[in-house]
Amino acid sequence: MTIDIDFDAAEFDEKFERQPFILKHDLTGHPLFSYEKLIEAANRLPAEDIEFNAGDVDIVAPEGKKPDHGFTPEETINRIREVQTWLGLKKVRQLPEYADLIDEVLDTLQPHIDPHCPGMRNREAFIFITSPNSTVPYHMDPEHNFLFQIQGDKYFTIWDKSDRQVLPEEEIEHHYGQTNRKMVLPESAKDSGESIHLKPGHAMHVPINSPHYVTNGDEVSISISITFETPSSLQREVVYRVNRNIRKFGIAPSPYGSSSVVDGMKLATYRLYHLLRYQRPSTI
Repeated sequence: MTIDIDFDAAEFDEKFERQPFILKHDLTGHPLFSYEKLIEAANRLPAEDIEFNAGDVDIVAPEGKKPDHGFTPEETINRIREVQTWLGLKKVRQLPEYADLIDEVLDTLQPHIDPHCPGMRNREAFIFITSPNSTVPYHMDPEHNFLFQIQGDKYFTIWDKSDRQVLPEEEIEHHYGQTNRKMVLPESAKDSGESIHLKPGHAMHVPINSPHYVTNGDEVSISISITFETPSSLQREVVYRVNRNIRKFGIAPSPYGSSSVVDGMKLATYRLYHLLRYQRPSTI
């Protein structure tokens, strides 16, 4: 089936990777998001690409929490109304039917993305099946991201990624230097985030490094996060990783984007390190 995505092109151009904004889509009721198909997908994915997280957590939970029910992915989906869990099906591009859906969505959006961030690569998607009234704690994501709400309601609270009172440089560096994306929200900033209500048929652009947390409504939520990387997003990650190492020596590094010359030197250092360690050129 052909996917229809509706958005304001001028708003897209104005806000992409600057501010969140809403698009509309017709993926609600799509057969790939039925419980039967989601169970089939969970059973076909490698175990390392299935993520279990408890939903009965505070909005700030830096270490996260795993559910203690011990159910398989299939059992979790069948009992999702009662198990207070959010289940992540990661890297679903491995499954051809979901790869086709990812490509159709991003092929539609790419002409509006390329003027801002050319070189789209590493297209991917993550499906989230979440119990009613669950919370995904405060965190941020390093990829370009469009979150499509398929079933149930989500309440997204998001902060301006450029506000260093909320998101200090050290927090960004720490984020890029670990696998756990959950973070600490300053007490003074807890009431300053923008709240966005996502309904089935809504999609939301989540700018890179925009910190946020998510709470679900009274129904089971199903959503798919469609992501991709670009040379600029990969370079951002490298610069912040280098900055984290620089800070270990007691030096405050210049933030990413403050000097193209300095960022270029950091990227060159990374490429040389990669070449010496792995005996092949970096793709960054």
